[in-house]
Amino acid sequence: LAGWARDAGWTDAAVDDANLAMLAPDARRRFLIGLEVGRRPSELCQLRVDCLAYDQRVNQSTGATEAVPVLVYDMTKVNTWRCRLPIHAHTAQLIADQQAAVRARFPDTPPSELVLFPALQRHKNGRRPVAANTWASELRAWVDGLELFAHSDEGMEGAQAFAEKRPPDFTRFR
Repeated sequence: LAGWARDAGWTDAAVDDANLAMLAPDARRRFLIGLEVGRRPSELCQLRVDCLAYDQRVNQSTGATEAVPVLVYDMTKVNTWRCRLPIHAHTAQLIADQQAAVRARFPDTPPSELVLFPALQRHKNGRRPVAANTWASELRAWVDGLELFAHSDEGMEGAQAFAEKRPPDFTRFR
């Protein structure tokens, strides 16, 4: 979602358990990881299964060395490879869950060849990632099925604004 949509609380409505349950497990994890790390959809779709790593950092308060989870990804649009983005432990757990699911689904493929989000069709070996446009279509179908704007007294003005890619007038809802 666009930043203004997230700021307006639409993300909170979309991410409740009932709405997330409408997504398949892989799609749910892909959505949540994408929401939490803020990378381009194409970058997320291209993640390798070994994209989770840990960096050693010194805690400024205690002076102790800690392992901090990082997302290792490529920014192909700007030709930057193996970027390391610090992430929350919750995000690291989502990635670990997805890694386990992919490894279980494709036990005969070497882990170094697996992608984190394998294609939904013709994915006999887990090497081909889901396409960003496939993910976009999947999200569009999911969002279209959600009732995120039912709280408006004037009906669906928020949904219409979203469809028109403009921020709705949220001052009316206060």
